[in-house]
Amino acid sequence: MHFAPSGVVYNFLIALETDKQRWMTVQIPEHMTLDDLYDEITFGFELTNNQEYSFFHDKVENRFAEYASPRTKKKSRKTADIALDELDFDHKENMLLIVYNQKKDYYNKSERFTLVKTGESPRERGEEYPLAADMSRALKAFKRMHNLYDY
Repeated sequence: MHFAPSGVVYNFLIALETDKQRWMTVQIPEHMTLDDLYDEITFGFELTNNQEYSFFHDKVENRFAEYASPRTKKKSRKTADIALDELDFDHKENMLLIVYNQKKDYYNKSERFTLVKTGESPRERGEEYPLAADMSRALKAFKRMHNLYDY
């Protein structure tokens, strides 16, 4: 968590592709990285934080718009090096996140998430970011079922 100085906070709607009923909204300052956003998504959706993931600044997998985990050997730019304000959300508000190796009973099972930048807002003084601003009933129920969320 980081205390945000003055500036802009990006608002994202993040949904699991296989179950659009499980979604959350995240507020994250413009200076934070894709790696920071990944950490918040990992926490919110209770993913295995194995650092095996890629963001695509597109609606589909596109190696020309790929930002890979810092631990990968891929030649694309790394998420820890990309601040959110470096991305052109004016022309492409959608992103795709693929998190690999999430299921123990399947080899190389991945989870896919759609991300849509829904807007910007001023940072609130003293607020810690990134911030999970809201989550769906289905995601709350999932977390409650696994004793991961006290709601």
